[in-house]
Amino acid sequence: MDYQTLLRAAKADPDHADFTALRMAYVNSDLYTPYAFSRQEREALWEAVQQDDMARLAELAEQFLEENFMDVECHLLAYIAHENLGNEEKASYHRSCFQGFLNSILSSGDGRTPQTAFVVINANEEYALLMALGLTPKGQMLIKSGDEICDLILVEDSEGRSGQIFFNVTIPHRWLEEHISEEDEGEEA
Repeated sequence: MDYQTLLRAAKADPDHADFTALRMAYVNSDLYTPYAFSRQEREALWEAVQQDDMARLAELAEQFLEENFMDVECHLLAYIAHENLGNEEKASYHRSCFQGFLNSILSSGDGRTPQTAFVVINANEEYALLMALGLTPKGQMLIKSGDEICDLILVEDSEGRSGQIFFNVTIPHRWLEEHISEEDEGEEA
């Protein structure tokens, strides 16, 4: 199925949507932009979190999701905001979307080695998964494993135990390389 068909299905009924097919269709669509939101937009979301302004957080997350339904972190923040505001229907909807994305990522590997790294389509998926697992990132290294590119994230759990998780970031890195080379070609012309 094409991206738009899968997207409509996920928006209409996230509990029964195929989020893996949706994520991969998105990657293969002309709409795929792994770096969709600016730093300023992300900062506004996290500022609302830090200020415990759930109404503002809900408003911003919903606004950003109108532009990019594929942002798993925004679904998590929308869920948190609506849950705190007592908006049960919206909280349940965003929880289902977040869980669909999360299950898709978790089914892609186990994160223990570069060969079994979790496959992500943008960096937000990495950090949303870490939050869901209750892990705090403590460091990051980009490594190459054969033809694949991985983020090795050093993490710490709530009890202070250290560990590491591998994320396969080949998809967004290849997109970035393509778009940088296209810009370079445009400058040479």
